[in-house]
Amino acid sequence: MYTSASICSVNYQARALCPQYGSKNKHRFLVGTCSLHDSNELDVLQYSEDSNHLEVACSFSHPDQIWALEASPKDASLVVTSRQSQNSSKSLTMWKMPKQDAEDYEEDVRLSFNNERLELTEVATFNHSQKPSTVKDIKWHSSGSSLLTVDNKILSTWTIGEGKISQSNALILDEDTKSASGVPQTGPGLHVEEGCIAWDPHSAKQCAVGLGCGLRLVDTREMEVTAHHATAHDETIRSVDYNPNKPLVLITAGNDRKVKFWDSRNLSRPVKILAGHSHWVWSAKFNPHHDQLVVSGGSDNLVNLWRIASCSSAPWLGAEDNSNDPPDVKVRSMDQHEESVYKVAWSPADAWIYCSLSYDGRVIVNHVPSTEKYKILL
Repeated sequence: MYTSASICSVNYQARALCPQYGSKNKHRFLVGTCSLHDSNELDVLQYSEDSNHLEVACSFSHPDQIWALEASPKDASLVVTSRQSQNSSKSLTMWKMPKQDAEDYEEDVRLSFNNERLELTEVATFNHSQKPSTVKDIKWHSSGSSLLTVDNKILSTWTIGEGKISQSNALILDEDTKSASGVPQTGPGLHVEEGCIAWDPHSAKQCAVGLGCGLRLVDTREMEVTAHHATAHDETIRSVDYNPNKPLVLITAGNDRKVKFWDSRNLSRPVKILAGHSHWVWSAKFNPHHDQLVVSGGSDNLVNLWRIASCSSAPWLGAEDNSNDPPDVKVRSMDQHEESVYKVAWSPADAWIYCSLSYDGRVIVNHVPSTEKYKILL
């Protein structure tokens, strides 16, 4: 396993990154750019373990800024983007990307090296209102048949049909605008047009929503809030994610520089708090296979890899030599980014590879150190 990072840059500024979930045998990630003055693009990046090389495998023209994107869990060719045009119109669009089979990457799909772009095929464009706000988070249900979206006040579920996407339900949420200390987090110049969401992988109709300082659990069948902590963070929550292996456990991250672990049966206080960033934490993700591992990225330009065994599904046995090896540690901190890290993601094809995106368009692939890997496996 390589120990050095692999770095690649897309052409424009970017905030949106996700794994290409349908590419089970390839390390592929999607990046959406958000340039104000140039045409934007949706890039497919592919990482090769053999050469430790990350590259833009193909690039697609995209008509507007991309504020969020989500790839289909079933079909590698489908992706949904949250768009904002130069005249500030906003919409959600599902696209089909041609040539996403594995063999295509060995043939003629690498047109980006000739400064050419492929064209996306629009499947459907949809909005939840006549005057929508920018959707800042999109999550595709693991079944592939529904979507979850959130803007600064509306949580929506969508049903996916043949060439059509229809709104199933919607819930208007009041933003929690005060921190635990009572300090308002909105006001002139402080309005928080953010929101983050996650499907519960252990409950088909349950989701978590971070909005303002508050954390909510929502039953999407009835569109009702089942649990709520109005001051889960001291400042805006930027990310929420469920433990894929241990039911009832989730993490949040926010502007208060903290990553927090929660038990959904009792949101009154976090189970654990990580304080390894010096500025806003924009993204935090559980490893989809080994839930001891968590990766986080923030505006301090850092990507932190954590081993938090105390909140995982597997007991911690410690190192083989019985040395003082606590269950919860920051494994490493990566400082290869030069601007704010907006997104982190794990590879869809390997449990030990993760990726990060900073605002300048730099994408970096890193590896879990072999020492940590063996502690988890052995």
